[in-house]
Amino acid sequence: MRAAFVAIVALAAAAVASAQVTLLAPAGQGRAGSAGGAAAKNQREGERAKGGVAVDAGPAAAAELPAATQALLDEINRHRAAGAACGSAHKDPAPPMRWNSLLERAAAAHVRDMAPRNGGSIGHTGSNGSTVGTRTDAVGYRWSTVGENVAAGRATALATVAQWMASPGHCSNIMNPAFTEVGVAGLHLPGTTYNHYWVMVLARPMS
Repeated sequence: MRAAFVAIVALAAAAVASAQVTLLAPAGQGRAGSAGGAAAKNQREGERAKGGVAVDAGPAAAAELPAATQALLDEINRHRAAGAACGSAHKDPAPPMRWNSLLERAAAAHVRDMAPRNGGSIGHTGSNGSTVGTRTDAVGYRWSTVGENVAAGRATALATVAQWMASPGHCSNIMNPAFTEVGVAGLHLPGTTYNHYWVMVLARPMS
């Protein structure tokens, strides 16, 4: 049985000048963000996802990343190396994760679909009923364990990692040693509820 883990966090933010998908590999960028209240939802799915192309995920792990992407990955792995208190749960240090372009593609597909709905929304179910498992299958990543963090309100990926680490469900996903690879994508969508939207997909490939 494959396992899937999901978590949501949102905060209000000011509008920005342009709308674009931020693909953190091969190119990434960020703007200053704002802070506010956060709410989180964490649930576990025990599903056998179907669909997608069965390919080996290994070659999609980037050997050399742009500076912004490397900085994000370093920040994620800094938290994993240090251990964390995810709410009342202590999480031991975990091995570093690798960046994976297929997981980034799954994150980008979901943020493009998710953010424009209802004037700006966040969630784990796609407009076509997709889940993190089926979306990861669809980009050709063969996973044994997969997870997803969703956030809104922060203008940069690094600020969003801090937002996730302050929320027990998201923190637990980031600290989960079962995950070995990660990809993140964001969407700047001014004039919507939160203006900035982010999706992180974490996974372990089938061996």
